[in-house]
Amino acid sequence: MGTTMQRRLLPWLGALAIACGAGLRAQEQPAVDRLQQLLRDLATLDDKTWAARLQQLEQQAKASADEAAKLRAQATAIEQQAQQKDAATKKLRDEIEQLKQLQALAQKLPRPEAPAADKAGAAAPAAAPKDPAKEPPKEAAKEPAKTPMPAPASAPAKNGGKDASKDGGAAPAMAAVAATADAVVLFERDIAPVFEQNCVACHDASDSKGGLDLTSFAGARKGGGSGRTIVPGEPDQSRLFLLIAQKERPFMPKDADPLPAATVATIKRWIEQGAAEHEAAARAFAAERQQAVAAVAADAAASTDAQAVFPADLPAVAVKLPPRPAALKSIARSPRAAVLALPGVQQVLLFDAALHPLGALPCELAHVDTVGFSADGATLFAAGGEPGRSGAVVAWDVRTGAAVATCGSERDVPLCAAVDRAHDLVALGGSSKRARVLHLDGSERFAGKHDDFVLSLSFAADGALLAAGDRTGAVLVWETASGRLGQSLLGHAGAVNAVAFRGSKQVLSAGQDGTVRMWDVAAGKEQWRQNAHQGPALALALGPDDRVASCGSDGRIRVFTAQGKPVAQSPPVGDWLYCVAFGASGEVVFAGDWQGRLHCFELKGKKLSATVPLSTAQ
Repeated sequence: MGTTMQRRLLPWLGALAIACGAGLRAQEQPAVDRLQQLLRDLATLDDKTWAARLQQLEQQAKASADEAAKLRAQATAIEQQAQQKDAATKKLRDEIEQLKQLQALAQKLPRPEAPAADKAGAAAPAAAPKDPAKEPPKEAAKEPAKTPMPAPASAPAKNGGKDASKDGGAAPAMAAVAATADAVVLFERDIAPVFEQNCVACHDASDSKGGLDLTSFAGARKGGGSGRTIVPGEPDQSRLFLLIAQKERPFMPKDADPLPAATVATIKRWIEQGAAEHEAAARAFAAERQQAVAAVAADAAASTDAQAVFPADLPAVAVKLPPRPAALKSIARSPRAAVLALPGVQQVLLFDAALHPLGALPCELAHVDTVGFSADGATLFAAGGEPGRSGAVVAWDVRTGAAVATCGSERDVPLCAAVDRAHDLVALGGSSKRARVLHLDGSERFAGKHDDFVLSLSFAADGALLAAGDRTGAVLVWETASGRLGQSLLGHAGAVNAVAFRGSKQVLSAGQDGTVRMWDVAAGKEQWRQNAHQGPALALALGPDDRVASCGSDGRIRVFTAQGKPVAQSPPVGDWLYCVAFGASGEVVFAGDWQGRLHCFELKGKKLSATVPLSTAQ
């Protein structure tokens, strides 16, 4: 140890040795000698020795802390796996319980009389001819299957050894089990008793927890303040069902056993049938849904029958790539052919759906920001210009590459555009807070006023409507013939970054709140919603098999069915994704990121790869 430290410690160590020596008896002198020698050895240690020992201990402490953190992380992962297994176990036990109830009910059904030979235990010869006179009539044999058995008034059904009346009542549970495909679940008969038994203690008019009153049909349909309690026809979008099915927290009923699986199934079926109060309302809801399905099928059939338009006589143009990476904010797939369009340097680049180059179209715009196709696939358009100075939309014939029109003399770059070639219409939106619809000759048909920037546009397949999403979170649907506002679709908490018509009766939207939603335009109602992204959802695309793809700031690609059911989710790419489009089939999706890279996501293998460098620096 250094000289200064020695001067400070030696008097103290000496005093300690004297005190120890004075307090010990003579026979303990050897121990005193050893202690004094130890003290002398300590006094000879230098700063490096002390520092080395301290460093060694600190390294050991850090290694121990790292190991503890690693074990805690493993414990968290194991706990999550355990929770998933618990959920799977619960689902299986619910199915077991439901099967037991079905078995108990089946045992109570009357059985057809067996032939006399069977009662006596004698087996009839296998080759013996059948005597029609001895066989029971086929109609009589089938009759019990046609008549659902009512729940017995006595002998209450059991639920895992418990009286079912304690878990929602035997009558609703048995009604769910006995329900056939044509049976209508009604509020007063089937649902209200369950609410009365399990829910109204917390959710009545005087003490409506979360703003939810379940003592009446009107209160149940009105819902509470923590989300959409009941979405008619969509149990998986209804918070009431998700909580009682224990798919979301807080599980309900609170501080009580879960409802029997059969009771949950009854409530689910009620919501699927439209959450109706009366049978007539349920039948009307079913008829309306069938009409919507038929209309979508008709749109899909019309789309399939349309002739594919594929580039055949494009002009010979050298492809130009930017010297530095830039955000790829637009990509479009033709709805009629496997053709992809991407913005280039005063060009629009064309590829087939396997990303083989087809050519390029020269563009007079200083910067190309947005590309897209008309609904019939015959026209390709690009929007762009110089920020704060000018903006326009340029359109080409896809087959020949010939320029069709240049529309708009904007004071800023359009933030979105759309083309309806069947009616020779172009729509543009942006900072002017207008959804402007122009004829291809440049004359204006109308300008729909919005409260903030217009960020997204899409024509209906028949061109009769234009959907426009803005920065306030509204999707306004304009009638293109009259310029009148036809519908206001409200629900997004934040900007609507993308819209896409599905046929002529449904609109998809993606918002700053991370949700993707499907709307029934005629009814002005949300049909389904998915919390698709952790952060803003920035783009949408419809696939050739009617799947829906989205991407967002979380760097993920999500794919859903047209009914809103999740299909696949990509791993994160590590950057914001601004645009999305399907490839040759619904099994491949492309998305562009902030660094100008085009990523390919293969749904079957859940594989993600970056491809097609779009700058000379890449």
